[in-house]
Amino acid sequence: MYNFSIPSTFNAYIDNIVRVDRTFEVTSDGGFAGLLPHKKVLFVTSRGAIYGEGSPIKEFDMQESYLRTVFGFMGITEPEFVHADGMDFADATYREKSLAHAREQLSVLAKSW
Repeated sequence: MYNFSIPSTFNAYIDNIVRVDRTFEVTSDGGFAGLLPHKKVLFVTSRGAIYGEGSPIKEFDMQESYLRTVFGFMGITEPEFVHADGMDFADATYREKSLAHAREQLSVLAKSW
């Protein structure tokens, strides 16, 4: 996470894949429809602070909501997220637990995909 969202290079990548008639289309009524409804996407993130449920700074997490929105626009409606929180500002014990939890989530996802 960079400044509550995504790094600029990742944003540039997204700007290059959101393309009319490739990843979305304009419908006859002037709306939009995603062209990737059966695709999967997994986001593995590292965050300096703790942004999960119950965090006093949860609303600062614009990373996940942005990614859900833009990939949803392309038709990917069920993205998976694995977050490693507290990498900069939490104590070593919390960081290790966060990384262990992320590894566990990845292991579960690997078996189901």
